Amino acid sequence: MNLITWLDIERVINEHTAGGSKMPSGVTSISCYSEVIEFNILNDNAKDQLFHILQQWFGLNFKFDNDPAILLDIEDIEIPIQFEINNDNWAKKNRPLWHELIYINQEIKQSYPLLPKAFDANPHIAAFHSFKGGVGRTTTLATYARAFFDIYKSKKILIIDADLEAPGLTYWFKASKEISVSLLSFLEAVHYPAKDIQSSINYFATELRRYSWESGVHEIFFLPACTDTIQLLDMPVLPEHLVRNPDNPWLLTDYIHQLGKTLEVDLVLIDLRAGLSELSSPLLFDPRIERFLITTIAEQSVRGTELILEQMRKFAEAKFWNNDTIHPHVVISLLTRSLRETQSYSNCQFRLQKAYNLEYEDGMLDSILDIQEIEFTNDFMNIASWDEAFSCLTSSSLFKHAKNWSSSLISPIDDNQLNNNSSNQAKSLAAICKKFEFAENGDSDDLLITDPLRNLAKHYDTRLPNIISIGAKGSGKTFNYIQLCRLKSWDKFVRKVGINDNFNKQTSYILPILQSQSLKDKARKIVNEARQNAGVTDFSHKEAIKMINTYMEKPKSWDCFWISMISEIVGYKVDTINELNNKLSSHQKKIVLIFDGLEDIFPRISIDEKQQNALKALLGIVDWIEELRSPNLGCIIFIREDYLKYLYPQNLNQFKNKFESYHLIWDAKSFLKLVFWICHQAEIELEDNLDSSTALIKLWGEKLGKANSREARTIRWVYSVLSDLNGKLQARDIIRFLRYAAENANEEKSFKDRILPPSAIRKALKPCSEKKVEEAQQEYKELQEWIKTLINIDEQYKKIPFSYQKVGLTYEKMERLKELGIIFEDQEIKDDKQFYLPEIYRIGLNFTSSTSARPKVMSLLRRSIGKLPF
Repeated sequence: MNLITWLDIERVINEHTAGGSKMPSGVTSISCYSEVIEFNILNDNAKDQLFHILQQWFGLNFKFDNDPAILLDIEDIEIPIQFEINNDNWAKKNRPLWHELIYINQEIKQSYPLLPKAFDANPHIAAFHSFKGGVGRTTTLATYARAFFDIYKSKKILIIDADLEAPGLTYWFKASKEISVSLLSFLEAVHYPAKDIQSSINYFATELRRYSWESGVHEIFFLPACTDTIQLLDMPVLPEHLVRNPDNPWLLTDYIHQLGKTLEVDLVLIDLRAGLSELSSPLLFDPRIERFLITTIAEQSVRGTELILEQMRKFAEAKFWNNDTIHPHVVISLLTRSLRETQSYSNCQFRLQKAYNLEYEDGMLDSILDIQEIEFTNDFMNIASWDEAFSCLTSSSLFKHAKNWSSSLISPIDDNQLNNNSSNQAKSLAAICKKFEFAENGDSDDLLITDPLRNLAKHYDTRLPNIISIGAKGSGKTFNYIQLCRLKSWDKFVRKVGINDNFNKQTSYILPILQSQSLKDKARKIVNEARQNAGVTDFSHKEAIKMINTYMEKPKSWDCFWISMISEIVGYKVDTINELNNKLSSHQKKIVLIFDGLEDIFPRISIDEKQQNALKALLGIVDWIEELRSPNLGCIIFIREDYLKYLYPQNLNQFKNKFESYHLIWDAKSFLKLVFWICHQAEIELEDNLDSSTALIKLWGEKLGKANSREARTIRWVYSVLSDLNGKLQARDIIRFLRYAAENANEEKSFKDRILPPSAIRKALKPCSEKKVEEAQQEYKELQEWIKTLINIDEQYKKIPFSYQKVGLTYEKMERLKELGIIFEDQEIKDDKQFYLPEIYRIGLNFTSSTSARPKVMSLLRRSIGKLPF
């Protein structure tokens, strides 16, 4: 730093002493003036040590002789140093002012301001701030006020215009009526009370009641910034003057809360001055106030908001408040479609999340920072009065979120009261999930109608199906296979989905040919009953596998083998598909062949060419049937997605696209359906609204905490931790997660309003991730090989983001793991540490997160799928 004036000397000292709160040994205080720097020391012995420290701080600018001084850079002007013996050793407390907070050191408790006492009663206070003017701060406040009245009836709000340099709300309200008091007169009255503080507050409450706005059962009190221009230009008392109170730097918030309490309002909304102004800092940094920071994606606005969040984070990191700390919100405004396509938009959320990033030991995926967005609307640019704003802001894209926020202001639920019914429901949920976790058990007698199944029924409502159903391990292939066997006929399946009640008068039998070798007794019985219903009584699955393995030793034509085997099982000895179809037609019989468990039969598909040829010929049955003019034969083959790359290395995407409508992919919509369906199986009654995430509030609450907490939204958190960074999930992971959460529920403190408490939900992620990795390495040899390598990798490299070379991966293996959704590469970052793991893999692979990784993971997920659901 250049030392141009004595103020630069003071800045250097503040930087090294955390704003004067951490003094060198033997020094009690330091005072800087234009003519001298005074050091109060305990005794003369402290001087020598202090001289050494000053030399470290100021280098050649420190003059060390009989007349010590600090030299300025302009003509070596000397600012002398003086010493005073002072035995009063005290630790300075910084105040919530920009020029003092900047020197706070989170490692030194003494550097923090004296913290305020939490309010024990209403009103709730929220403040709105922006680094830059003209970004929609005032209209955002008005949107939240309007939403609050939409949620609650017979409520009162106090609105304060605290923008003492460019009051906007003041002129909105002045369009309706004049008010005799203002924030400036309020500051003067509480700073210099004529009698006492309460008398001054009572006076202002009386005046505000005279000028309140009433609309039906609602009432608004408004305190303008000023009453006239004279008051605006002559401001002897400002917010920072109240902050300088040595005993309580938070008096301004206390007085505002006291005014709201006297008015009996439920909510106080404050419009703050934009920028890094001490007009706003006493309220902006008060951890009792819920703060909304409004920004655009413009660099100036984002950078300023980052700076504000970094200072706010210091209070949260101190953990003085724990759950009582109210974390800030960010609102990104003035967005358009073209702006969303820019690099600035893709980086904005990550930068803001990083600025307020907090590390949690409980597995929180996302930063605690809540970010919302507002679309640009021309109608909001010309609002001239409060009445006009109140009537038009319901069309704002932020209005729905504002209503959700208002709903959270309901009094906290007593979570200490046990809910015995929730305990019983959690046990029921755990039992159901345990049954359904593995489809091989065959326990479910119901079918979840997902989009792939609905598409299958819609596309083949009047004809027999002929498709290949592709899905990863755990996506539901075997589950759907067993349910088709349970239904026994294709017409029953179509009716079950609700597509067509009159499929065909002629029954179309479901005939399972190959099956998973891991099926349990109940599931095998269901499959055998389907075969018997189709008229196949003389069939042994073990014998069929033996036939395949025997033929594998000296294969000739796999096409001929599959035709021969299938026709023999059906009961007609023929040589071609066309002949088999004619036989079925002559006997007026329709059959749908279904295949599953191919990974059991062909386990070496990645390296064994014979197995590749066999399986490729089997999939070719679909092409043969497609050529039939009047097919009495259908086919559904369930196959694991990763197998296809070994069969169709050149035209894989073309093959997959052909059957894309039946691909067993679990996205946000199907995730919601599955959770709802599982709860229904456990006889948990939820809101009958499958298209709304609010349907699951009874299951796990709105948030991972009390309804009015600033914790993450539960449904978004669960979806995020279970998905890969492309937004895709697996059914088994969802069911398993619910199982662990339900099992944990009875061991944790209950919440009266939900079945699964937050602690049980968070604890479910670790075992779910470990099981995911355990099973995935059996499916993917690249992952299995990497896990063996990771054992010998130093822990310092197993931290997200990571360099793939330093964790034992070759480029080829890294690319393969990317294809599988196990690794995600942030291609916008140009260094080697640009690789991430989804949470569902990260914990099971024993990777930790660096300080910036958690919000980055969420940012990458948003970037990949456009916008987080729910």
